[in-house]
Amino acid sequence: MIDEVLKRVKASLLTEDGVPYYAHFYRGDELIVVFPRKLFYVTSKKETWGTVVDYGVSNGIPRDQMDIRPCRVEDETY
Repeated sequence: MIDEVLKRVKASLLTEDGVPYYAHFYRGDELIVVFPRKLFYVTSKKETWGTVVDYGVSNGIPRDQMDIRPCRVEDETY
């Protein structure tokens, strides 16, 4: 089920002026970051985000926009 949702999100994400948008989801302590061409499975701990941040920056996303917040469902404010 989650794989189908991630596949649809991945296919639906926009790219603006060559720079991709991304989305992130929570599954327990797992943080799933979705780009139009790649998925990452990390944790809510910032020290696990290195490859995600590097990938985003290498695709034109400013480093300061790669601070994935909130990174835990408990921190959501909706």
